[in-house]
Amino acid sequence: MIHFDHVNLTYENADHPALSDCSFDIEKGQTVLLAGMSGCGKSTILNLINGLLLHDEQTEVSGTIQISGKAAQDLEQWEVADLVGSVFQNPKSQFFNLTVADEIIFGLENRGATRPQMERALARAAEVCGVQDLLGRDIFGLSGGEKQRIACASAYATDPDVLVLDEPSANLDEQSIEALAKVLAEWKRQGKTVVIAEHRLWYAIDIADEVFYIRDGHVERTFTPDQLRFMNAADRAQLGLRQCTRPPDIAPEPGPVGDDGIVAQGLTTSNKRIPVWQNIDFHIPRGRVCAITGKNGAGKTTLARVLCGLKKTNTGTLNIDGQVTKRKQLRARSFMVMQDVNAQLFGETALDEVTFGDESLKDQAHDALERLGLGGYAKRNPSTLSGGQRQRLAVADALVSKRDIIVLDEPTSGLDLRHMQQVSDALHQMALSDRCVVVITHDMEFVHTSNALVIDWARPIDRR
Repeated sequence: MIHFDHVNLTYENADHPALSDCSFDIEKGQTVLLAGMSGCGKSTILNLINGLLLHDEQTEVSGTIQISGKAAQDLEQWEVADLVGSVFQNPKSQFFNLTVADEIIFGLENRGATRPQMERALARAAEVCGVQDLLGRDIFGLSGGEKQRIACASAYATDPDVLVLDEPSANLDEQSIEALAKVLAEWKRQGKTVVIAEHRLWYAIDIADEVFYIRDGHVERTFTPDQLRFMNAADRAQLGLRQCTRPPDIAPEPGPVGDDGIVAQGLTTSNKRIPVWQNIDFHIPRGRVCAITGKNGAGKTTLARVLCGLKKTNTGTLNIDGQVTKRKQLRARSFMVMQDVNAQLFGETALDEVTFGDESLKDQAHDALERLGLGGYAKRNPSTLSGGQRQRLAVADALVSKRDIIVLDEPTSGLDLRHMQQVSDALHQMALSDRCVVVITHDMEFVHTSNALVIDWARPIDRR
C-alpha cells in the first residue's frame, strides 16, 4: 500500500536533511503509529504520503515512494488526493467553508460528484465520525474537539484508501480523544490504511498494528504495541516517548488565600451576548505554575484573552497584587503564547525572535534556546522549524520577556516527553522569578509532572 525506499528530503536553506535514507512498508489495512521526538521527520513522512511535498520546489526529494502501487512522484496532486485523506494538527488550517455540511462534502464537490452521491457520502461520514448533530452548525462556533471530528469526516467522505493524521489529539480534552479513538477504530475495522503521527501514545497504542520509531529522518526501530506497553519506563523515556497508559485524573487543590498575584472576583464575559462563564472567582498566585484544565469549549482560551487584556469582561474585577487592573494595564504587563504559535513568530532567525531586536537580551536569548533544546537552531528561520520546535521557540520568547503575567495556551501540545519536561522546567523558572504563570492545558501528563496548581474549568457557567 505505502512503500518508501531510500527516501531523502531536504528543505530549502536547511543545513541537514529532514529525511535520510528512509525506508519502510505499510500493508493495506494496517494502522501504523509514527513515534519519535519533535523534529524527527514524522510530519515530513505524512506530507510525502499525502503529496503535499512531492512537487514542492523548495524541497529536494530523492528515492522511491509508492502509494497503492503507483509511483507517487508521477502523480498529480489531485490524483494523490483521491488516494489519501489528511487530518492536520490544527483542523482550522484545512477548512474552506462556513458550515459543517459544506465542509464535509467540499472534496466531493470539487471532484464533480452528483448531489445524491454527496448526500450519501455526507450521511456516511457524519455517522462514522459522530457529527450528525453538528451538520447545521457554523464552523467557527465549534469547539476544538468538534472541529477535529469535522476534519476527520471531511477526510473520510471522499472514501480514500489511506488516511494520515498529524498529531490529531494535540489540542483535545480526554473526552474528545476517546471520540477520536472510536473513529480511528472504525476506520481500521473498515480496512482503511491509517498512518498517525502522535506523541500521546495512550489512546493510539490500542489501535495500532505497528509502531515506527523515527529518529534523524528514518525509521530506526519498529515495535509492536505490546513491546511499548511493557517497556521499562526509563528505556521509554530514553527514546523520548510518553507513557502508554491513560493519565490518572487530578483533583484540583483548594485555592490559595491571599492577594498576591491575580485575584478575580465575580467575572462574567460573553460572546455575542451569550455568556461564556459567569460570576467567576479565582486566585493565581505568584511563584507557582497554575494549570487551567477542562473540556473543549469551556471558555479556557477566552480566559487567556481576558488575562492578557485582549477581551473585556461584563462584570467583576481583576486585581493584581491588591490593585484593580484595567485592560490597558493588563496588555502592558502580559505575554501570551498562543495555541497557534505560527501567528506570533516574526523574527528572521530564532535568535532574532527571542531578542525582539534588543541586543542586550542576546545572552539571555541564547540561554533560553539552550534550555528548550533549540541551541543549535539560533540562526534558523522559524518557518523552517518543526511544529514542536516552533512551540518551544514561543516559550523561549516568554521566558526572556520582561512581562510579569505569562499566559500559555496549550504550550505542550505536540511535544515529546523530553521537550515537554524542558517546557515544564522553563515555566517553573518563570514562576520562581515572581511572575504569574498560567497554562491553559489538556495535557494531563504535563500537569502530573509539573506540580502545577490546578483550576478545573469544567463547569464554565456560574462556578461560584
